[in-house]
Amino acid sequence: MLSSPPPASQTTGAVSTLFREHHGELVRLALLMVGDLPTAEDVVQDVYASLHKRWSHSAAPDEVLPYVRAAVLNGCRSVLRRRGIARVFAVTHAPQFFKRQGFAVAARQSLSEKIERDCRTCAQQRTCKLVAVIATVIPERVVLPILSVSVAPAPAC
Repeated sequence: MLSSPPPASQTTGAVSTLFREHHGELVRLALLMVGDLPTAEDVVQDVYASLHKRWSHSAAPDEVLPYVRAAVLNGCRSVLRRRGIARVFAVTHAPQFFKRQGFAVAARQSLSEKIERDCRTCAQQRTCKLVAVIATVIPERVVLPILSVSVAPAPAC
């Protein structure tokens, strides 16, 4: 059974509350994925605009937030596809959330670039409880890493 849409003021108020309480968290999530603040803010803004159009007065806030987080990740994946980025990775305290969004848990050592850039200088490096996650954005562009290479020395001329 379809219900009638809520009044505009109720929708605006609910979306405003969600924005006020979770905007920073959602922008940080998008920034983690896309790597630059203006694009991260654009992705989150697009999600809020879309949410405002589709808001249901029967939706409970605890049901809406997971949807909004997933929508932010999907928006980020679209940005990454347009940029031609094949895979994205992160370290997180919430691996279950990322796993539900299509990420896989990875060995932190496999993310050498991320570890080199962010973790080597961290004071908590040895006791860190962050979990590495990785997702494929463009499957046809993923190149498997070379695990070992044996190269014969070049012949002397």
